[in-house]
Amino acid sequence: MTTLPNIEELMNRVLDSFVCDTEFDANFGLVEPYDSSAGVKVDPVTAWNEVQTLAKLYGQNKAAAALSNEWSSYAFLDSMIVALPCAIGNYPQQVSDIPRLLKTVQIKSTPKVADCVLNNLNQEKLNKKTGEEILLAVGVARLAGAFDLAQELLNRCQGLETWVRGNEAASTLWMRGEHAEALRVWKIQPSNPVICLNRGMAKIFLGERESARKDLQEAVAGLPAQSGWKHLAQLYLSLCEM
Repeated sequence: MTTLPNIEELMNRVLDSFVCDTEFDANFGLVEPYDSSAGVKVDPVTAWNEVQTLAKLYGQNKAAAALSNEWSSYAFLDSMIVALPCAIGNYPQQVSDIPRLLKTVQIKSTPKVADCVLNNLNQEKLNKKTGEEILLAVGVARLAGAFDLAQELLNRCQGLETWVRGNEAASTLWMRGEHAEALRVWKIQPSNPVICLNRGMAKIFLGERESARKDLQEAVAGLPAQSGWKHLAQLYLSLCEM
């Protein structure tokens, strides 16, 4: 049986993996990437690599090939996230306020995206996306709080596996605050590392920690070794062991 590191060691490991290793342009996108709550700067290239990792797990190798300025405009907003679904456009470094995570027993609401963020979203431009670009547009719309648009764009995506479509739909539900329905959708998807991570994460914050353990163990075992998503799965798993 694999022994998990203690929570202090795991917290340090996660934070080390999230800290920026390279300098970045402060004018990148519309905002400077940072998390003011934890004081941890995030390298935009590292964050983008996590988006690419998930796109590859989805079988969409070209969906996130080039770093997107549209994505960067919304990806680094501070929303105090502790319960983050593994979905296109998201990246695990968004969960960087570890003390707050450890204090959260049950999630009752999802942080609201500011109206000004949604108002600045060029919905017409996203609607013009075609082919594999549409999948990333789903994530951009979701980050900006345009949840109806995210679902509309997802409906236009062609060639997605059923579980990928289900995961993206559930992630939109989760981020708009419909947590119970999101978990219901994740529960009916076939098990794989991505689904298990999200199902386990949701169970933790909806009072099903005991059954979350098995899902998160499968996620940890199956996610790429160098991926931040694996670190996040380990962190969530540690919550089950506390």
